[in-house]
Amino acid sequence: MKNFILFLFLLAFSLITTYGQNVFISNGSAVVRVEQYGALRYSTISGTDTLVQIDRASLLVGGAENQVFDYINDAENIEATSIIDPSELADYEATVVLDNSYSGLPPAVEARINALMWNDGEYVIFKFSVTNKESASASLTGGMEILPQISNEYGFEKVDLSSRSSDFTIYKDDVDYIGVKLLNSPLASLKTIEWFDGYNGSDTDLWNWLAYNAFDSSYASGADGVVSFISQTAVELASDETFEMYIAFASGKTDDDVEANMKLAINKYSVLVTSIDDQLNQIPNSFSLNQNYPNPFNPATIINYSIPSTNKVTLKVYDVLGNELSVLVNETKEAGNYEVNFNASKLTSGVYFYTLTSGNFVQTKKMILVK
Repeated sequence: MKNFILFLFLLAFSLITTYGQNVFISNGSAVVRVEQYGALRYSTISGTDTLVQIDRASLLVGGAENQVFDYINDAENIEATSIIDPSELADYEATVVLDNSYSGLPPAVEARINALMWNDGEYVIFKFSVTNKESASASLTGGMEILPQISNEYGFEKVDLSSRSSDFTIYKDDVDYIGVKLLNSPLASLKTIEWFDGYNGSDTDLWNWLAYNAFDSSYASGADGVVSFISQTAVELASDETFEMYIAFASGKTDDDVEANMKLAINKYSVLVTSIDDQLNQIPNSFSLNQNYPNPFNPATIINYSIPSTNKVTLKVYDVLGNELSVLVNETKEAGNYEVNFNASKLTSGVYFYTLTSGNFVQTKKMILVK
C-alpha cells in the first residue's frame, strides 16, 4: 500500500496557516496544501473533519521520450512556499517556484505554481507558469499526475470521462466526487493506471502516460488505487519563453455538486484571464513603481512597473549604504506594464531598495529579504 503520511488538522473558517515548508489556504469548506517541491493536496472540510480527496497532484513537463520533469525525481525548490496576502488574483493564494536542478536532467524548466481559492465554493484553480530554460527552443508538453485519496482512503476509485463541465471525475461509493478540468485548452489526453510502488521511476513510462494522446473513458481500481495522467497539447517555446496552464479541481457529495462548483471555477477563470489580459494590454497614463510581492521574501520576489510612453528604463537594486547590487532593467521600453523577477539568493537577510528611473521619473521602494 502507499506509504504516505496523512496529516490531520482542524481549520476554522477562512483560516490560512503556514507549517514548516508547507503552506495552507482554506475558505472554510476546502483546503489546499502547497509543498516546497510542488506537491499539491486538496481536502474538504466536513464539520470538524478534514477529508483528503486528492493526496497529491503534481506538475509534469515532457520534452521527449526519456525526458520528463516530475516532482519526485527532478524538482528543486528555488523560491520558498509562501502565502500571497493580499492576493490580486483570488481571495486566497499560495505560491512556490521550482526548477529541475535537483536532477539536472532535461528538460530544463522553471515553474511557478499558484494555488487560487475563493470563498464561494469547493474548488481550486492551479496556475502553472512554465519557462523553457534550455539554451535552445524546445517542444514541451505540460500536464499533471493525480493520486486520489477519496475521503482519507486509498483504493477502489472510479475514473470516468465526463460529459458535463469537468473533463473527468474521480469518485468512490457514489458519494464523494472530484471533478478535474484543464481550463486554458482542450484536454489532450487522459491515462489512468493502477498505482504500484515505483511507478514514477522511469521517464520513458511517464512520457508514455503523459503523451498518451487518447482518453481512457472509464477505469475502476483495486485496493491500491489509481494514478491519472493528464496533458495539454505540446507547445514550442524559445529559450526563456513561458507557457501557462490552468487546472481546476471541484468537489462535492454528488456529481451535481461537482458540476455546480466546476461552473464557479470556470467563471472565475474567465474573469481571471480577462483581468490579466486587460492589465497587460492597457496602456498606462502615468509612471508607477509597485511594491514588490511577496514582501518580505526569500529568496525571490516580483517587481511590477508601468511607463506611459517609450523611454529608456533602468531598474536597480541597492543596499542600505547605497551600493548598487543589481541592474534588473537597462534598456528602452515601449509604453506598457512590466513584471521583473528578482532573485536574492546570493544576498544576506536585510533591507534593500529598488529604484526605477525613466525620463524625469525616479521612484524608490523598500523591500525586506528574510532567510
